[in-house]
Amino acid sequence: MYCEEPQHAAEFIEKSVDTLLKLRYLGKSPIAVRGTITRSLYHFSDLLTVQTVDVRDARFLLASRLFGIDR
Repeated sequence: MYCEEPQHAAEFIEKSVDTLLKLRYLGKSPIAVRGTITRSLYHFSDLLTVQTVDVRDARFLLASRLFGIDR
């Protein structure tokens, strides 16, 4: 049973990567926004424009038009 535990952890990590999205802040003034779903606090500024965000929060941030998807 002990050998199976790392496999479960690896599967969890792989799945969690799919739930992240890089967003680019399009504004100039520094801001901090709290994710609507995860309640995570994201800090953006003109020097720190790209952040990895949970996709559940990204949906609402993208709707504000202050953010775009970073490729």
